[in-house]
Amino acid sequence: MSTATLAPPKQTLHARDCMSAPVVTIRPDDTARHAAELMISRGFSGLPVVDEANRPVGLVSEADFVFGAAEARKNRQEEWLRMISDGQGLSADYLDMLDQELGRVRQFMASPAISVEIGAPLAEVVRLMADRRIRRVLVTRDGALAGVITRRDLLRVT
Repeated sequence: MSTATLAPPKQTLHARDCMSAPVVTIRPDDTARHAAELMISRGFSGLPVVDEANRPVGLVSEADFVFGAAEARKNRQEEWLRMISDGQGLSADYLDMLDQELGRVRQFMASPAISVEIGAPLAEVVRLMADRRIRRVLVTRDGALAGVITRRDLLRVT
């Protein structure tokens, strides 16, 4: 007679088990300046863009502020990147330039937002992030934003 015990079956994890909530969001009509200030002050690399019903309509990421620079921004880009990497706030002239060049969030956000429902298996979320080479996936409940899963969130559960 063997005394070995069987390991309990592994529990399937879902999006709800890994997501961060509540989520800081912005609206399509917010300014580029507001989005950049919010990202810097909170230490976020991206923000979901939601409509009046809290449904995700897009995403703004730090890449939207760094790449695609016009000539005026290109000349100052190294200085601004050095300031940000040193932990300094964004200069007023950079923020003014963002508003002039980028305008409202709706004009430069990535859309549509990539999302999964709250009950989606976590394995599906990981595959989606790997296949799309994205850093975050929005989590919805009945179409409304419920949370976000980032690569850092995935590291916490592994």
